[in-house]
Amino acid sequence: MTGEKGVDLADLFDEIDTWTKKHKERFLLVLDEVQLIRGDKAIPRLFARIADVNRNIVIIVTGSEIGLLYDFLGFDNPESPLYGRHYVEIKMRNFTPEEAKTFLKTGFKQINISCSNEIIEHAIQKLDGVVGWLTLFGAKSRDINKCTKQTVGDVLDEGGKLARTEALKIVKFSPRYGVILNFLANTGKASWTKIKTALEVHEKRPLPSSSFTELLNRLVKTSLIEKEDNGYSIADPLLANGIQKEPFKE
Repeated sequence: MTGEKGVDLADLFDEIDTWTKKHKERFLLVLDEVQLIRGDKAIPRLFARIADVNRNIVIIVTGSEIGLLYDFLGFDNPESPLYGRHYVEIKMRNFTPEEAKTFLKTGFKQINISCSNEIIEHAIQKLDGVVGWLTLFGAKSRDINKCTKQTVGDVLDEGGKLARTEALKIVKFSPRYGVILNFLANTGKASWTKIKTALEVHEKRPLPSSSFTELLNRLVKTSLIEKEDNGYSIADPLLANGIQKEPFKE
C-alpha cells in the first residue's frame, strides 16, 4: 500500500483518521469511475483496512459501468477483501417524462429562459430522461440565451459522438461488440436469439452459446446495453443515435 513516492497509504489514512477524530469531523474519500483501476487488487484491500480501522473515514465510490464496479469491489465474492462488508448503495436512474419536464422547467426558470412545452416535450422524447443529456441541453440553451429544437439536435449529435467514442474503447477489444451494437442501434430491441443469429450471419458460422452469452454479459456490465424481460437494447439513446450516424467497422 505504498505510493510512488514511498508514502504508505495505510499510515496516511491513520493520520487522517486521528486528525478527524480529534476535531470531531468525518473525512470523505471519494473515487470516481473506480472500476477503471480494477486491475489493482491492492485497492480493495486498502478499502477493507480503512473500513476496519479508520472509523472516521467514509469511502464513496462511483462508476457508470455498474457491473464492472460490482466485480471490482466484490462484496458478494468470498475471495474479495470486501466480502460481507456493510455498504450503502445509491442507484441513479433516468428521469420519468414527468420528472424530466419538471427538471427542465425549473432549470429554465432559474436562468430566465422561456421554453415552450412543445420544445420541452421534444427534448424529453429525444433525450429519454438521461440527466446528463438534459443538463447539456439546458447548458447549451443558456449559452445562446434561447431554447430551440436545433439545440436538442446539437445535443443529439454531440452526445452521440461522445457516447460512441466511449463505446469504441470496448469495441477495440473485439469487432463482435461492434456488430452487436450496430445491430441493436438499428433494431432498437432484440432477443438473445435474434442478436446471436445476426452475429452468426455476419461471421457466416455458428457460435457457441456460452461464448455469445459472455459477449452480451460484458456489454451489460459496461452499461452499454441493458437486459429486459423481452430482450436487449442500447441503454443510452444518444449512443444509438451516434452509432446510426457512424456504425462501427465490422
